[in-house]
Amino acid sequence: MKKINLIIDGNNLIHRTYWQAKLNAKEEKDIQGLHILFTLRAVYHYASLYRPTNTWICWDERLIYEPTPRQELFTEYKANRNKENNNNVYANNQILIEIFDSMGIRNFYPRRLEADDCVAYLCDALDGMKVVVSVDKDFMQLIKNDVVVYSPIKKVEVTTENFEQHNDVSKEHFFLFKCLRGDKSDNVPGIQGMGPKRIKRYIDGKFELTEEQQLIVDRNKELFRLDKYKEDNEECDFYKQQCDQSSKLNWEQFLNLCERYELNSIITQKESWHDLFFMKNILTELFG
Repeated sequence: MKKINLIIDGNNLIHRTYWQAKLNAKEEKDIQGLHILFTLRAVYHYASLYRPTNTWICWDERLIYEPTPRQELFTEYKANRNKENNNNVYANNQILIEIFDSMGIRNFYPRRLEADDCVAYLCDALDGMKVVVSVDKDFMQLIKNDVVVYSPIKKVEVTTENFEQHNDVSKEHFFLFKCLRGDKSDNVPGIQGMGPKRIKRYIDGKFELTEEQQLIVDRNKELFRLDKYKEDNEECDFYKQQCDQSSKLNWEQFLNLCERYELNSIITQKESWHDLFFMKNILTELFG
């Protein structure tokens, strides 16, 4: 049986389920419970779709809290993120991490880089098929024969075959396209006036960039590329150590945590949760 690794962008997941919880909460005190529940339900849904051999969730919680290489290169990188909102969004992270641990889901962390780099490492290091779950288009650069990206909002799987249909640019030119345009969500500017049509003209060789424009593209290549971990032996060693660790699968702990956080809808459907996460993991550990 072919191995399938489900790799979830943790921060992206948490943001989406937090705002979903906030929208559905009748009172402020209800947000926490709904956020935990919606996050777990989302992971259940992705696992139901792909029936993975292993599930990984990559977080931005670094071992070393100092400026990342990207922040050292460009101090405005992600400086537009609202820290107050983020504190609320991440308030349940440790609870969710504990629950995921009990489910046999592998929580995965960077040493000095970012969750995106962890995802890239896993896509390179793991055997079998890799399915990346995120709405972040940065991961499109990782797509190859054994890596696909599932967009949970559009509910589409982007592959090498349908890449251009979902990106309006070929896989070959995607990274250059992004470097020319920049990324507002990361607070990284591109070249002013570089829309899709003008970029196509540039790709077709109709004009050349100025020296100043080329510097912007070169900077953005360093900010956006997801193979930076290859240049850092300590980062790679930290990732490998996490891959070599055994999962913390524990059915009783999972049920206890569901009771503690009053996840009653999960408890009433505990058989389906057991079959999806625990039985499959038990069989994997027994037979590989």
